[in-house]
Amino acid sequence: MINQNHLNQHFVIGGGTAGWLTALTILKIPSHDSQVYLVESKNIPTVGAGEGSTPQIIFLLEYLQIDTDEFFEKAWATKKYGVTFNNWSNKNKSFDHIFINQRNFDYAYHFDSESIIQFLKEKAIERGVIYIQDDYINSDKNGVNIKHINLKVNGKLRADFVFDCTGFRRQIIGKEYESKWIDTTEYLPVNAAIPFSRKSKNIGKEEATYTKAVALKHGWLWTIPLQGRIGCGYVHDGNLVSEEDARLEVEEYFGEKIFSESSRPRIFFKSGYFEKPYIGNCMAIGLSASFFEPLEATSIMLSCMQLTKIIVKRSVYIEHTEYTRFFNSVNNQILAFLFYHYLGVREDSEFWRGFKDRKMPELLEKLVQSNGVFNLSKSEYIKILDVQDKKEMVFDIQSWKTFSKQLVEKNIQNLGF
Repeated sequence: MINQNHLNQHFVIGGGTAGWLTALTILKIPSHDSQVYLVESKNIPTVGAGEGSTPQIIFLLEYLQIDTDEFFEKAWATKKYGVTFNNWSNKNKSFDHIFINQRNFDYAYHFDSESIIQFLKEKAIERGVIYIQDDYINSDKNGVNIKHINLKVNGKLRADFVFDCTGFRRQIIGKEYESKWIDTTEYLPVNAAIPFSRKSKNIGKEEATYTKAVALKHGWLWTIPLQGRIGCGYVHDGNLVSEEDARLEVEEYFGEKIFSESSRPRIFFKSGYFEKPYIGNCMAIGLSASFFEPLEATSIMLSCMQLTKIIVKRSVYIEHTEYTRFFNSVNNQILAFLFYHYLGVREDSEFWRGFKDRKMPELLEKLVQSNGVFNLSKSEYIKILDVQDKKEMVFDIQSWKTFSKQLVEKNIQNLGF
């Protein structure tokens, strides 16, 4: 049984990348004065599909004093300098969205989803996080605050702060607190992914690599170059295509047999976020707080931004209104940016034609002209975002201009304007 002797008991419920990064972060805050626990069920597998990141992860790993050489070796990592988009503006055409001075870094990482979890887990336990393999049942509250968590084997444990890292189950913030869910499927209809892998040559530590996003009939395909393999996945609207036909589409693209009976099944997800990811003494991090879709690796990016907010404040006890404002601002920026990717010239299927009549997110309407062109100065851009700290400006202005030039403006030209 767990012996609780410390003044403060901080619990992370759920493993995965978000869970272990959270545990490592809380452990390192100078004033945490707490024992950090991570509770993980052996009966609930991690999603195991997110294998790309954005420059926000570089700052976080540096803060956590993660050795780069060890990280590359154990996470099968490669350096990611951006995303190459194929077939989005027109068939067989491509363009790059590169990282330009984002958080003072021009690169991020690709990594093996299972290997990075194991690596972070080993680091966390080595540094003092207490690992509990048990099933989380529920929590006892005194008003809005959690006072105890209840585990299947270890029973009732006192909790001073709880991090909900339960992924798509959204066990605490969603099911127990019933925070309002902001559904964004009207903007982003992709709701399914089929992850798989392909063989590749070994990639050196300094070799420049890019995530590739290939537009297909019902969505888009990601390919992520790792050491020893390529992580892939077809993100699509599962309402428009069956799993079998989606697999056939992937195999037709590669020109070879990819799937077998042992291949991973299709994963379904719902685009949106909780209006309040932080209630009482419980904060949701990662998939348990929000998820739009895999495009641009924004999920792990937001996890890093959430943890960076705690690092900057040097405390988990952030003022609730401030944190909610920050979280919603970031999510609105992500939603607007992802939607902007789909305003291209493709009209070869119901999926792509559907974006022509789809309403823009409110923030995007403020950022672009009536014809969709992004043509703001940096001062105008920041004013519209209405961020209290420039660090909350998620995407560099050049990123917006890339998609305006490569997708929207080409669309206007093709229409004869």
